[in-house]
Amino acid sequence: MFIWSIYNAIWDERWWFPANISGHKYGWTDLRNKPGSDIYVPQIWDIQWALVLGLALVLVRIVLEKIFIAPLALWLGISKGRKPNVAPNKLFEEIYKQKKRPIDFKSLSKQTDLSTRQVEVWFRDRKKQDSHTTLQKFCDSGWHFIFYLVSFSYGMYVMQDKPWFQRTIDCWEGWPLQNVTNDVYWYYMIELAFYWSLIYTLLWDPKRSDFYQMFVHHVATIVLMNFSWLVNFVRIGTLVLIVHDVADPLLELTKMVNYLKWKRTTDIVFVVFVIAWITSRHFVFPYVILYSTTFEILTVFGQPTFFNYFFNFFLYLLLALGFMWTYHLIKAVIKKLSQGEVTDTRSDSESSDAQVDNHRNGVAANGKGH
Repeated sequence: MFIWSIYNAIWDERWWFPANISGHKYGWTDLRNKPGSDIYVPQIWDIQWALVLGLALVLVRIVLEKIFIAPLALWLGISKGRKPNVAPNKLFEEIYKQKKRPIDFKSLSKQTDLSTRQVEVWFRDRKKQDSHTTLQKFCDSGWHFIFYLVSFSYGMYVMQDKPWFQRTIDCWEGWPLQNVTNDVYWYYMIELAFYWSLIYTLLWDPKRSDFYQMFVHHVATIVLMNFSWLVNFVRIGTLVLIVHDVADPLLELTKMVNYLKWKRTTDIVFVVFVIAWITSRHFVFPYVILYSTTFEILTVFGQPTFFNYFFNFFLYLLLALGFMWTYHLIKAVIKKLSQGEVTDTRSDSESSDAQVDNHRNGVAANGKGH
């Protein structure tokens, strides 16, 4: 009974539906599809497809990496890489797993028959054992590049004839009985499935120092996409997806060519990525998308309700994460200008990494946040 009371309180229509839109009070029953109707309104059980498709994408990724991306990397000159064999040492292993830094190598040397230098080498090799090889990182970026490129291309194809792509006020007019066409339906489901696949594979992907920020980003994206689907905020959701998809393929391509040590190509792609990133994340997203969800929506709904604050909280959270990653990006740009090389201002959680990787991506969604 208590749980049921909480459930009813959370889904109380007063929180999710404005008091009066065009003279009509809407509720959850209005979001049920009517037999014979030409309008399809999103249903809660649609979301199950994203969970299944997420697993399918994991399998697609594994297959692509093995039969295409890894062979391509080897053909382009990336070595398989070998991880050092580390002699078992119970004392050292316990200290290593505690992840406490700095390590007192001299003290450990006195406790064993090893020199200080040998102790340092053991911990260095142990880190390398846990770190990902360049080939693994190339495969990771290769998969993300393929998906982001296909996703963005399909998204532009889907959105090219949609009225709200040019006029954001159309995201709200006619709500909540806005028709979701088949192309928009699958665009949304595939994007949501991708973020579920990122959650599934987060533990085996190259682990960076912003692991927890990435986890928050993925969770925020999934929450936003799920709830936007439930209340039919799909139109604004598609815009957020498009905006965040612009820079992502360029980011992954930058990392790939950097792993290949193609310096000039890295410089060119990196510059294009920086322009796309700044334009999409810090101009279009706040001044078009967030303006629409914060102010433009009120011209139709009259006054804000709980769901306005709910969705905007996660959207502004994604904006804040974007500023954090832009900080890393600016550091990479400064280092590039001062040292003449593109480097990653972050690092692997277990080992230093000098590769470009200043964002992931990217809810708002990731909105893409989506």
